[in-house]
Amino acid sequence: MRWIAIILAFISLFITGCSNTGNSAKKNAGVNTSLKYEKAPVITADTEVYNVMDFGAFGDGKKHDTDAIKEAYEYVSNNGGGIIYFPPGRYIVEGTLDLENPNGSKVVFAGNPDRKRETLIQSTRSLNKDFISLSGSNIHFTYLTIRNLGETGSVVNMKSDNCTLTECSFLQENPKNEDTAIIVSGSNNATSSCYFGPGTTNGYIVNFTKEPGRMAKNNSLTDSYLGGGLPKSVLIDTKDEGSCPEDIFISRNVFLFPAIGQVYVVSVKGLKIHNNMLDAATTAIILNPDSTGIRDVDIRYNYMGSQNKDISMFVDRTDMPGSIVTDIANGGNIENVVVTDNYFWGYYGIRITSSKFGSFKIINNYFVESNGSSIYITESVNNIIEGNIIYSGVGADYTVYIGKMDDKTVFKDNTIAGSVSVPDLEKYKDMNMF
Repeated sequence: MRWIAIILAFISLFITGCSNTGNSAKKNAGVNTSLKYEKAPVITADTEVYNVMDFGAFGDGKKHDTDAIKEAYEYVSNNGGGIIYFPPGRYIVEGTLDLENPNGSKVVFAGNPDRKRETLIQSTRSLNKDFISLSGSNIHFTYLTIRNLGETGSVVNMKSDNCTLTECSFLQENPKNEDTAIIVSGSNNATSSCYFGPGTTNGYIVNFTKEPGRMAKNNSLTDSYLGGGLPKSVLIDTKDEGSCPEDIFISRNVFLFPAIGQVYVVSVKGLKIHNNMLDAATTAIILNPDSTGIRDVDIRYNYMGSQNKDISMFVDRTDMPGSIVTDIANGGNIENVVVTDNYFWGYYGIRITSSKFGSFKIINNYFVESNGSSIYITESVNNIIEGNIIYSGVGADYTVYIGKMDDKTVFKDNTIAGSVSVPDLEKYKDMNMF
């Protein structure tokens, strides 16, 4: 029955996602709904290709290839850019591979597209810093497996701008290393069509963040697979007090593992979470704002299936298992969150737990099998709850629960099956179908 419901959900999402009828004018007001499609760097017949073996690399998994890789990179970046091709093999690098690129030339590190003959770039176990540091712009990695065996440090730190990771796999296999696999703190950087599976990391997979003195804007994670026994997922936060990353795109990915917060948001201005499958989660999306806050979030066309039984790990916590939940632990504000055309399956569909979290637009969603509540709001402040189809599982506390409601809250045109608890319920009976 679960798979039948999933199939029906995708049919429903396709219909609603492609339609311009109904409440589309209202739900799209003031929101840029364009999707971001990332591709590998454009390569033409005129692009120069250099074989890393010609610079002295071995790729045998025994001898160090550090000097050869650095020499190839310096030569290509200083001579107009091009592709550095790594034939199948294992390339050992000692220390951090710090890529600066002062000339800004387009440099592509490319492995073999045939995944049966893997191209792997690997650190030594003595490494205690980031493995690959993109401190220069316009650097691209494709068709590579990148492995950090060090006790600390990320696999790739995208510090600069206009860099991409496409068709790559990342492994952080040292059990002592709990650092993030991919750190993104520059601008216009893209991670697309990549694999994050078992062994990726013991910490977060991707961290979009803002460092002091550097812009962090227009970064993306698209068309990638995140699954297996991963303990954490995507973190969006800031290291710069009073400022935060802006305009992040998370689109068309598959999240398939039981993390508490497959997307964990602490600080952001402008975030689109579109067309993803967020399944098997304990919690799909957590919004836990710090003092900088969370603003202008657009969540649409997603399937979200979360934990529906075991909630023991949430005892004495303000957040709960569910699809979109909020947490007051960091003490900040949430403002202007659009949640539309999604399919929810989990203990809570949407859970809003503070009057400091306002201006949610919950429109045209489909909620099923929520054993807590499909919509649970302690105090509704300037929210719009409109045009949703809302069911709950057997034994659910409420289908819809709203503790308090201000006079700016809109609650209408919903189809609701199950128990409803809202202030002045009689007032809303003619506005909704119960």
